Amino acid sequence: MVGVLAGPVVVGRAPVQLGCVPFPLGTPNEREGTMPSQPTPAHPAPAEDDASYRPDPGRETRLTIDSFLQTLAAAEPGDPELGARVRRRHRDLIINARPVRLADEQSWMHLKMALVLLAAYQELQERYRDEDLLARLREAFVEPLRPYVAQATSSALEAAADPFSAMVTISREREHTFFGKSFVFDHPADDDSRYIAEVRRCFYHDVLAAAGAAQLTPILCAFDATWIEVIDPSRHGFSFERPATIGTGGATCPFTFIRDTGPKP
Repeated sequence: MVGVLAGPVVVGRAPVQLGCVPFPLGTPNEREGTMPSQPTPAHPAPAEDDASYRPDPGRETRLTIDSFLQTLAAAEPGDPELGARVRRRHRDLIINARPVRLADEQSWMHLKMALVLLAAYQELQERYRDEDLLARLREAFVEPLRPYVAQATSSALEAAADPFSAMVTISREREHTFFGKSFVFDHPADDDSRYIAEVRRCFYHDVLAAAGAAQLTPILCAFDATWIEVIDPSRHGFSFERPATIGTGGATCPFTFIRDTGPKP
């Protein structure tokens, strides 16, 4: 996604170019244990001055995928083999992607995240109308981890002397350590009152669009609501806006943090 692109991988109807450094199917970080978006109780947000905070993409990815597949299977009690079939399809999509050369280790985790949605969609698309299926997939992907992400985000905001700065710090760290090189960011505003992390290229969307399933990208966008909805401008002294996303048809995804500077004269 960034820099030299090498090696197409077929994940659906068309090949997609995905990066420049190869990684094996199971990376060391993932085997030790590594979810999109904000911290969970297992990975609480740091105090504002905690420079040791590092997102763990492998463990977070595994946690999100496992909770998604378990919830999806539980919602279909009449089909006890559904979970196993989706896992096999997901595995096959990953195996087909192995020859690709990715930009970094994080890209491999993001690829797995996009492909598990694709696998579930392909497995169930003959059973439900598209609108109903997308709603089911969104619920299974977002809801299981909502309370944990919300609690961790709330704890981070409540513990911070300056919640605005704390969230900006987390955003910066995740941009580099979690999202990595397969997402392209810009920062049209970056000062003590306003910070914008604008996603100009989304790896999730590129993978899913290449597979003919761009309609799945908004499910990944929806996960962010689990931490966005916790922000209370009257309590935390800043507001958050994201008026559009690439997945919902926007040109970019502008994650915008705005400090409350008080009433204007």
